[in-house]
Amino acid sequence: MWSNDIGGTVQSVHEDLLYSVPSLIIPVSRRVQTHDSLILAVSRAYEQSLPKFLDFIVKETYNWFSQSAGRQITYKKLFAAINDGEEPQKILRACATRWISVEPAVRRILQQWLELKTLFAVARENERCYMADQLYRLYCDPQSRAFLIFVKNVLSQVQAVNKTFQGNNVDPTKLIDGLIRLVTSLGCSVTLPTAQVDYLKGDIRQHLDPRPQLGYEAEKAIREDAVPEAAKAGIRGRCVDFTVKLLEEIRNRLPDNIEILRQMSALSVGEALRHTKKPITELAEMFMTSPEEINQIEIQWRNIHHIQWEHVDNTEKFWCEVESYRDATGDKPFKELCNLALTILTLPHSNAQVERVFSQLNVVKTKLRNRLSLLTVNSILHIRYGLQTAGKKCYQYSLPSSMLRITGTMESYSSKSKQANPEEEEPPLDEDVIQALL
Repeated sequence: MWSNDIGGTVQSVHEDLLYSVPSLIIPVSRRVQTHDSLILAVSRAYEQSLPKFLDFIVKETYNWFSQSAGRQITYKKLFAAINDGEEPQKILRACATRWISVEPAVRRILQQWLELKTLFAVARENERCYMADQLYRLYCDPQSRAFLIFVKNVLSQVQAVNKTFQGNNVDPTKLIDGLIRLVTSLGCSVTLPTAQVDYLKGDIRQHLDPRPQLGYEAEKAIREDAVPEAAKAGIRGRCVDFTVKLLEEIRNRLPDNIEILRQMSALSVGEALRHTKKPITELAEMFMTSPEEINQIEIQWRNIHHIQWEHVDNTEKFWCEVESYRDATGDKPFKELCNLALTILTLPHSNAQVERVFSQLNVVKTKLRNRLSLLTVNSILHIRYGLQTAGKKCYQYSLPSSMLRITGTMESYSSKSKQANPEEEEPPLDEDVIQALL
């Protein structure tokens, strides 16, 4: 999480580092890691804007079935009677600490809205249950369905961006573009069509649409459920407030150099191979100090599309191919440009890989194995990552002869006797073993 102590504007670690290194760049993942920042943004926007009964519906609908097999059987029969013998999908549980995870649960409830409403109508009469009565009243409230539909549609956009940051095979140069599109989409949904406002920095509250559209699905639900006019105004006001709060929370977590980070998308394979490309001089100035290098980068940037490249679908593979390219004299004609591109691609754009390493660490170093040394744990993690990169399992991997040689295992199968070579080699370092495995 990006706290004020780390990234604030007064007496923070970031300010101290900027004093020593004025050209310091904050990677997008440091402030907009969707694992944490988008989760917090959604949670805070919900707490300040939307009615609390939405969370109540999602949690208590799941709790109604979670501890009772009899209720599940009853609902299964009711669902089959309404839907010609079909079986209902299981009601999902929303994470208690991450409100962004409520989207799949809300989607499942909306898909079975009529059946659940009927179930609680029967349950409150047969079981005389107060909880069933409360849920039935909420399911009958026309505002409940409209709010949930709106929340589902907004959270689906946030979830889409969240998944891109968590993916393994994503283009790192386009991650920030997805986040900016989310901010722009949220801003356009609540502002006037004629508004001239910068959604990343401007005050959108001065350009709000007095009668915003909540989306086709939500507007249709408002019409079908005959929501009163007074309630319509309340629904629109709260939905707009939620959208604005969410947009502001996301903007607060964007780095100050967001415009520079947007220029990184120019290094994507699609942009690099265009005949008319955006200049990358400003981007090169942030990483290169020599005017001669920047001049070479400009020349190479203008000429890179003249070569017939093979990997034109993957940005990382493309730049690896460019880095290994040699001309007739054996020189690298795109050396400086490749150094810039690979430097940017290696920035920590997402913390997904880091979180996976910590998850692996918790598996490797348990309470029973707490005395494992740091070098041993590091070696195990390297081997796990190497096997994953190679796409193999531990029982499928064939150890290379170089690795067997440095560990001394081949001596057991050698025809030479131990006495013929009494000098024992020193045990290999972990780095040597890892290098042999890779």
